Order: sequence, then C-alpha cells, then structure tokens
Amino acid sequence: MSFQQALTGINAASATLDTISNNIANAGTVGFKQSVTQFSDLYASALTGGSNGISGGSGQVGMGSSVSAVVQQFTQGNITTTNNPLDIAINGQGMFQMKDANGSLTYTRNGQFQLDQNGYFVNAQGLKLEGFPGTGSALGALGVTNMMTHQQTKNAEIEVNLNSQSLPPTAMTAGSTTGTASFVSASQTMTIAAGTNDKFMLAVDGNAPVQVSVLPGTYTGGQAGTLVSALQTAVDTALVGLTPSVAVTVGLSTNGKLLLTSNSVGAYGTQGRASQAAVSALAGNNGAVDMFGSTATGTALTSPLALTSGTNNSFTLSIDGGAAIPVTVPAGNYTFGNNSTNTLVSAVQNAIYGALSSVVPPVTSPVNVSIDSATGMMTLTGSGSLVMANNGANTGATTLMGSASVTTAYAPTVALGSDNFNPNDPTTYTSTTSEQVYDPTGVAHTLATYFCKTSQPNQWQMYATISETVNGQAVQAAAVVGSNIPTSATNFIPTQMTFTSSGALKAPGLLSALQIGSLDGTVPTFNLNMSKSTQNTLSFSVNAMNQDGYKDGALSGISVDNTGLITGSYSNGKSSTLGQLALFAFQNPSALVSVGNNQWQETPKAGSLGAHKPGDSYVGTVQSGAVEASNVDLTKELVDMIVQQRAYQADAQSIKTQDQIMQTIVSLR
Repeated sequence: MSFQQALTGINAASATLDTISNNIANAGTVGFKQSVTQFSDLYASALTGGSNGISGGSGQVGMGSSVSAVVQQFTQGNITTTNNPLDIAINGQGMFQMKDANGSLTYTRNGQFQLDQNGYFVNAQGLKLEGFPGTGSALGALGVTNMMTHQQTKNAEIEVNLNSQSLPPTAMTAGSTTGTASFVSASQTMTIAAGTNDKFMLAVDGNAPVQVSVLPGTYTGGQAGTLVSALQTAVDTALVGLTPSVAVTVGLSTNGKLLLTSNSVGAYGTQGRASQAAVSALAGNNGAVDMFGSTATGTALTSPLALTSGTNNSFTLSIDGGAAIPVTVPAGNYTFGNNSTNTLVSAVQNAIYGALSSVVPPVTSPVNVSIDSATGMMTLTGSGSLVMANNGANTGATTLMGSASVTTAYAPTVALGSDNFNPNDPTTYTSTTSEQVYDPTGVAHTLATYFCKTSQPNQWQMYATISETVNGQAVQAAAVVGSNIPTSATNFIPTQMTFTSSGALKAPGLLSALQIGSLDGTVPTFNLNMSKSTQNTLSFSVNAMNQDGYKDGALSGISVDNTGLITGSYSNGKSSTLGQLALFAFQNPSALVSVGNNQWQETPKAGSLGAHKPGDSYVGTVQSGAVEASNVDLTKELVDMIVQQRAYQADAQSIKTQDQIMQTIVSLR
C-alpha cells in the first residue's frame, strides 16, 4: 500500500508543478488568470467498519491523494497603462465577447484590440469584438466609420452682448431737408403772416406728417438770426407727444439755406434708410415755399450767349403773385462753362438785384441765379414762388430759360438718412462676429453678423452676410424672392433688434429662411437664433456660437470612456458615437473552459448573466489606454514550487523507505 500512496503523492506534486509552471509561463500574458490545483484524499471502500477501541473510528488508512480539479482564479489583475486607445482594460467583473468567422463565440479578459481592414475591432487572432454598434441596443460587431459625410446647416445660434453705451457708427447719417432759398445774411429778412405763409407739414422718421406753425413776424437771416430760432420753437412744439419720440434740429447750411435734420441716427426704415425730416407744403399756405424756397430750371444754353438790346436782354419777375418787375441785362456776349469765365450768371444776378431793389418798397426776397457748367441749364431759386416771363416783345425769358413764361416749383432737397452699411468699412457698424455655415454640398461659408447702434434707446440694427459675392463684395444672408443671392451687394436690408429696459432681447428672437448659395444650384436655408442675446453696459462679447452643419471629415482619433462609450473624432472637428462596449457576466466564471489564446468558452455551469454596459450591475468599468496584467503572483508561485518540490522529494523518500523494508523481508529467507 505504501508504494501506492507515495505514488499518488508524486503524481499530485507533479500536477501541481505543472500548474505552477503554466502560471509562471503566463506571468506576462495580458488578461491571464492563474490556476490552482485542488486535491482530494483517497480511501478504499469497505462494506463494514470497525472500532479501534480508542477513538471509535473505523481504523481506515487512506490510499493517498488525487487531483480533483485545476481551477482558474478570476481575481483582478493590475491595470497597466499604454499609449494605445484601443487597449482596453476591465476593472472588475465581466468579459469581452469575441466572434469568429463561423459565428462561434468566446470570451476574454485580454483587451488588446486593433482595427482590421474593414474598420472592425479585432484581437490578434482576428476575432471580432461584440458590443452595441452605433447608438443602438442590438448586439453586433463593433467598428468605426472612417468618413463622416457632410451635413448642411439647418440651425445656427449666436449669443452676443451689446454695449448699451455704444455710439452709432460715424458713417450713419440722419435724414434732413435742405431749402433752396438762401438766408445767409442777417440783413435778409422774412415776413411771416398768419394764414399766408406761416405753416408747413413735417414728416419725421417715417411718422405721419404733422403741421408746423411759425408765429407771425419779421425775422432775420444768418446763423445768429431770429428766423432759425423761431422755426426751431415751432418744430419742437409740433413734435411734442409723438410716439416714439422724435426730434429735429433747425439750422442753416454753409451757404445759408434752411436745414432741418432728424436727431435720429440709425432708426430703422425702408431699405436700410435710417431716418428722415421731410418738409411738404400745406394746401392754401405758402409757408413751405417762402421758408424753403422754389426753383425753376431752363433749357440748355450755348456759350457764348449773345444778348441784344431791345431784342432778347429783358424779362419780368413776379414774386409770390406780386406785380411783374422788369429786369434788363446789359447787351453783350456772355460766356460760361468748364473752359470759360462765367460772365452770364453775374450779369443776370446783378440785373435782378438792381431791379428788385429799385422798386418801392424794395423786394427783399432773394432770387439766386446759377448755371450748370456741364449742361448749360440756368436755374432760378427764390424764397417764394417766382414767375419769369418775356418783357413784351423782348424775349429775354425765352432766350435764358427756353420758355416765354417760367414758373418756379417748390422743390427743397429731402435726404433720407442712411446707414451706409458696408461690411468692408468698420466705420459703418459698431461690432461684428462670424462663424462657418455649410451648404448641402459641404462647402463652408462665412456667416458674418454686424451690429449697428442707433440713436434710439435699446435699438440696434443687425446685418447678416454670407460669403457669396456680387462684384467682389459680400451679400446679405436674407430671403430674396426668386433668387438665393441678392442682385446688389450694396442693397443691404437691416433687421431691427429691440431690447427691453432690463437688457433682454425683445425682437427678433429667430431669423428664419436665411439663404446660402450652393454649388448644386439649390437654394438652401437655415435659421439663426439670437434670442439669448443681451444689452448692458459691459463690452461687446460673443457668449455662444453654434450651428449644426459640418464638412466631410476623416477619422482622426478614437476614445473610450469608463462606461464603454466609443467616440470617434473627425478632421472636421466633429465627433460621433461609434458604439458601446458590452461586458458579459457569469455567475461562476471558473466553469468557463479555456480554449487558448486568452479565450474561454461558455458552459452551462458558468451561469450566464448576459450582456451589460460597463458600470452596470454585475460588471465593472473599463479603462482605455490600459491593459489588465496577468494576476499571477510570481513570489507565491516560486514558494509553492519549493513546497511541491519538497513534497515530491518526501513521496519519493517514502517509496525508497518502503523498498528498503521489502528488501529486509526478502532477506529473511
């Protein structure tokens, strides 16, 4: 019996040494799990048992030992970092599932993966990693998309803060009316009579016209004259109570003509015109004509012009319906034009001045003469209505103006204020920012937004331009009927931005159907959301800028977070979820069967708990750029090897001793 018992001990020690050697051999194998040899004792079966009289036992002697199992230990191995994002370590319970070309499934703790030629995650043996591809929940082979296809911009967002203390751009102009009558000198007077010439109509910044009434009296001209101050008082009174409030400044131009200017700069109007101060006549009252003048222009003349005494050198003037006053120009040949000394204008002007001052009482209403040197057309301008006619048989009016009788018309110069916006001129806007948007072909365009402060409280004008060009200039991003690109690069139409007193944007929050020209000939549109923009005393800033379009992109990087979410980064700056790792849990992982290459196969005794996302119940988390080292403890294995070596030696010595006893018995014969 002793031979048998010792022999089983030698076999057990040998099996243990095999296990230890395998553990040591795989101390550097990623994801390897060490094995432990388990033993059981051997006893011969007996039909009955007896007592030894002392302990009450059967008195059986064992037959040795046997290997009952070699069990792998699924304890956690150390996590070692690498520089490869496709190295994935499991920290906790769970295993990766792999599938071969035939559909056979295996499991592993070795997370050393790479991409094959088709973009799938595979191990060194070419087995595909199973998980949840894309954003779905169905199991399948995990892989990457090497190219991200472009996407057109559908929605863009710009969140800015505008400085409420900003001044309107210097290029913005206010609307005005400039008269034609000159009041340059303080010696010039104007008599305002009630019901005759004391009223006119004034329209400011698009409001309905209001009636302006000037107090009757005689007023003097000049910058410091009483006419300007009287007119300012009348205008201020007429504009009281208008909503929104408006104001107009009265003054004289450099050549002494009455000038009414709107104080609004950048108040939104048609086609981007900012403001206006338009004078018009009131029926039955000559105030507009007397204060702002009237003009008449003749036909083209040829230089030199010959005026002959008694033939064509005389005409009559009637001012504001008064008597016809004869005016005679000295006979002679008169010149004018670009290449000639202008003797005609001075001769006619002096003749008119002499005739008006010689009558009793003298006529003080000025009548000015001018001539366009390019066209040769003479113009008469008066502070009231004028009638110029031939003086009997003398055809001076026909010669100078081209008609036997010429009546002047009320025609002051009314100029609408303008933003004069130009994206290439920083003086035409207050602040600007830009971002990229994309058309249906993936081509990038620059969406630039320009913000112009107006003189109205809490009001701004905003322009949006797209990088398409007309005659080399950017055009506005706005819906244009029948065309995706405006026909003029200068016809910019602003959007009025209105803020509340607390600085929140009241309108508009969303600009819809802004257009991008596309290479495919379509007319794509996108929406621009500005609802979160603010206005306060802080400096201009861009707080957010987003849009949902992008160009084509190539895969440039892969990352995996600790929940197993796989994200791809692309050369267009975008990222995309490529898939979700799955970890498979088992109730009894020791029941898995090792098939080599760090792979295990499932058995019924393993007790599958199914697939889980890392971090869920039953499974641990994952770490990208790291691997799980073998859980073999080399120090312990070496100690165990010594122990098993001693056991082997002891069992061998037992056989030797039994052999010596047998030799002694044999020698007794």
